[in-house]
Amino acid sequence: MTRPAPRLSFGKHQGETLAECPPDYVVWLAGSDQVPSVWRELARKHLGLDPVDDGPEPSAESAAVLFPRLLFDWYDLMRREFAGDAAGLGVVDRGFAHLKRICAKVTGRRWPTDQEFAAARAELEREEQERRAGAK
Repeated sequence: MTRPAPRLSFGKHQGETLAECPPDYVVWLAGSDQVPSVWRELARKHLGLDPVDDGPEPSAESAAVLFPRLLFDWYDLMRREFAGDAAGLGVVDRGFAHLKRICAKVTGRRWPTDQEFAAARAELEREEQERRAGAK
Protein backbone atom coordinates (compact mmCIF):
# COMPACT_ATOMS: atom_id res chain seq x y z
CA MET A 1 0.00 0.00 0.00
CA THR A 2 1.41 3.38 -1.05
CA ARG A 3 1.55 6.08 1.58
CA PRO A 4 -0.21 9.32 0.55
CA ALA A 5 2.07 12.25 -0.25
CA PRO A 6 2.51 14.64 2.69
CA ARG A 7 0.73 17.97 2.50
CA LEU A 8 2.29 21.27 3.47
CA SER A 9 1.23 22.42 6.92
CA PHE A 10 2.36 26.03 6.47
CA GLY A 11 2.67 28.87 3.99
CA LYS A 12 0.62 30.00 1.04
CA HIS A 13 0.49 26.46 -0.35
CA GLN A 14 -0.72 24.93 2.90
CA GLY A 15 -2.64 21.71 2.24
CA GLU A 16 -0.93 21.05 -1.11
CA THR A 17 1.52 18.28 -1.93
CA LEU A 18 4.88 19.17 -3.45
CA ALA A 19 3.61 17.91 -6.82
CA GLU A 20 0.75 20.41 -6.61
CA CYS A 21 2.99 23.37 -5.76
CA PRO A 22 4.52 25.63 -8.44
CA PRO A 23 8.05 24.48 -9.35
CA ASP A 24 9.64 27.76 -8.22
CA TYR A 25 8.10 27.29 -4.77
CA VAL A 26 9.51 23.76 -4.49
CA VAL A 27 12.95 25.09 -5.49
CA TRP A 28 12.62 27.77 -2.81
CA LEU A 29 11.65 25.14 -0.21
CA ALA A 30 14.65 23.00 -1.15
CA GLY A 31 17.06 25.82 -0.36
CA SER A 32 15.28 27.68 2.42
CA ASP A 33 16.44 27.72 6.03
CA GLN A 34 13.07 29.27 6.95
CA VAL A 35 11.20 25.96 6.72
CA PRO A 36 11.47 22.77 8.77
CA SER A 37 14.40 20.65 7.60
CA VAL A 38 12.08 17.73 6.82
CA TRP A 39 10.33 19.85 4.17
CA ARG A 40 13.65 21.07 2.80
CA GLU A 41 14.76 17.44 2.39
CA LEU A 42 11.42 16.37 0.87
CA ALA A 43 11.63 19.22 -1.64
CA ARG A 44 15.21 18.29 -2.55
CA LYS A 45 14.15 14.65 -3.01
CA HIS A 46 11.18 15.77 -5.14
CA LEU A 47 13.60 17.73 -7.35
CA GLY A 48 16.04 14.82 -7.56
CA LEU A 49 18.77 16.65 -5.63
CA ASP A 50 21.23 15.19 -3.16
CA PRO A 51 20.44 15.62 0.53
CA VAL A 52 22.02 18.59 2.25
CA ASP A 53 24.38 18.11 5.15
CA ASP A 54 23.04 20.54 7.74
CA GLY A 55 26.31 20.38 9.65
CA PRO A 56 27.63 23.25 11.68
CA GLU A 57 27.71 26.67 10.10
CA PRO A 58 31.16 27.96 9.16
CA SER A 59 32.75 30.28 11.68
CA ALA A 60 32.63 33.99 10.95
CA GLU A 61 36.38 33.87 10.32
CA SER A 62 36.04 31.07 7.75
CA ALA A 63 33.02 32.70 6.14
CA ALA A 64 34.86 36.01 5.88
CA VAL A 65 37.50 34.26 3.77
CA LEU A 66 35.36 31.80 1.81
CA PHE A 67 32.36 33.96 0.91
CA PRO A 68 34.29 36.72 -0.89
CA ARG A 69 36.25 34.14 -2.88
CA LEU A 70 33.05 32.34 -3.84
CA LEU A 71 31.37 35.60 -4.82
CA PHE A 72 34.32 36.83 -6.89
CA ASP A 73 34.49 33.46 -8.68
CA TRP A 74 30.74 33.75 -9.39
CA TYR A 75 31.21 37.33 -10.60
CA ASP A 76 34.07 36.36 -12.94
CA LEU A 77 32.01 33.49 -14.36
CA MET A 78 28.91 35.64 -14.91
CA ARG A 79 30.91 38.50 -16.48
CA ARG A 80 32.33 36.03 -19.02
CA GLU A 81 28.92 34.46 -19.65
CA PHE A 82 27.25 37.83 -20.31
CA ALA A 83 30.16 39.49 -22.14
CA GLY A 84 28.74 41.64 -24.92
CA ASP A 85 25.28 41.85 -23.30
CA ALA A 86 25.11 45.28 -21.66
CA ALA A 87 21.75 44.61 -19.98
CA GLY A 88 22.90 41.24 -18.70
CA LEU A 89 26.14 42.72 -17.36
CA GLY A 90 24.13 45.41 -15.59
CA VAL A 91 22.07 42.76 -13.82
CA VAL A 92 25.23 40.83 -12.91
CA ASP A 93 26.80 44.00 -11.46
CA ARG A 94 23.65 44.78 -9.45
CA GLY A 95 23.48 41.22 -8.18
CA PHE A 96 27.13 41.34 -7.17
CA ALA A 97 26.59 44.58 -5.25
CA HIS A 98 23.70 42.96 -3.35
CA LEU A 99 25.75 39.83 -2.65
CA LYS A 100 28.63 41.92 -1.30
CA ARG A 101 26.27 43.67 1.15
CA ILE A 102 24.82 40.32 2.25
CA CYS A 103 28.30 38.86 2.67
CA ALA A 104 29.39 41.80 4.84
CA LYS A 105 26.23 41.47 6.95
CA VAL A 106 26.62 37.70 7.43
CA THR A 107 30.32 37.79 8.26
CA GLY A 108 30.27 41.04 10.23
CA ARG A 109 33.25 42.26 8.24
CA ARG A 110 33.63 44.89 5.59
CA TRP A 111 33.92 43.75 2.00
CA PRO A 112 37.53 43.67 0.73
CA THR A 113 38.44 46.34 -1.78
CA ASP A 114 39.24 45.26 -5.33
CA GLN A 115 42.93 45.89 -4.61
CA GLU A 116 42.85 43.81 -1.41
CA PHE A 117 41.10 40.97 -3.16
CA ALA A 118 43.49 41.11 -6.13
CA ALA A 119 46.43 40.89 -3.73
CA ALA A 120 44.86 37.98 -1.85
CA ARG A 121 44.02 36.20 -5.10
CA ALA A 122 47.59 36.69 -6.37
CA GLU A 123 48.91 35.25 -3.10
CA LEU A 124 46.60 32.23 -3.38
CA GLU A 125 47.68 31.65 -6.98
CA ARG A 126 51.35 31.94 -5.98
CA GLU A 127 50.82 29.39 -3.17
CA GLU A 128 49.01 27.06 -5.58
CA GLN A 129 51.88 27.28 -8.09
CA GLU A 130 54.41 26.55 -5.34
CA ARG A 131 52.31 23.59 -4.16
CA ARG A 132 52.15 22.20 -7.70
CA ALA A 133 55.88 22.70 -8.20
CA GLY A 134 56.60 20.89 -4.93
CA ALA A 135 54.32 17.99 -5.92
CA LYS A 136 56.34 17.28 -9.09
